[in-house]
Amino acid sequence: MSRTSRGREAVAVTGLVAMLLSVLSILLISTAPVAEAVAVDYATVDGHEAPVQGRDGNNNDPEYWEKKYDLSCVKDDAIGSAGVKELVAATDHDLIVVKAGSGDYANTLFFDVAAGETVWADTNGDFAPGDKLAISHVIFCDGDSPEQPEPKIESVYGEWVGDWECGDTQVTETRTVTQVTTPYVFDEQSQTWVLDTANAVETPLADEERTRDLTEGEQFDCPVLPQYSAEDECVDGTSWVRVTKISNPDGMPVGIYVDDVLV
Repeated sequence: MSRTSRGREAVAVTGLVAMLLSVLSILLISTAPVAEAVAVDYATVDGHEAPVQGRDGNNNDPEYWEKKYDLSCVKDDAIGSAGVKELVAATDHDLIVVKAGSGDYANTLFFDVAAGETVWADTNGDFAPGDKLAISHVIFCDGDSPEQPEPKIESVYGEWVGDWECGDTQVTETRTVTQVTTPYVFDEQSQTWVLDTANAVETPLADEERTRDLTEGEQFDCPVLPQYSAEDECVDGTSWVRVTKISNPDGMPVGIYVDDVLV
């Protein structure tokens, strides 16, 4: 066999091997397991705040948020040079403030962020991730929340109710008494305890009773009734009849009945 023929055979074998390797790589890629997408656990946006600079402080500074929410805060400026749009919280935080841009939604507030939750700069104010602006800085705040107050207990009273008659000078009245117990709930936005009126509990108590003097305007006289007198009288010395005499309050006769018959 000539040297030229051998060269042609070598080239043919090399091309065949290359083709087989290409087919094999395609098969390996098509049969390789596809990695499942990892769901992102986003934190809940609790509010926004436009930039503040003036007598009330500068909300680019951690001291501003410390004063506002009575927490201890630290600022991370390094993230601004990374160009990231989202950040996964490494630990729990009472508050995370994410800053980006300069509009009404420049500062995004996340309260009670758990480790592993993702925060972002919600610069369009729609409370949903996917905003385009990169984060400029993040402020992390932590501290003990104010102690929960004891439930508020108060009594609610009904109207006094009582009846009286003509000639009465006093009346005995009663009214209902209801005890209302209202617990407190922690408001994440204001970081204060507020009354939870939706879960107030009403407990009926014993009615209260009192006796009081009637006012002159409440008193009234009883109507004056006619005067009656009745006695048996002998008629002709042999029979008796019942004679009833009716007089007005002044004593003037207005009627006489004999055995219930007006005469």
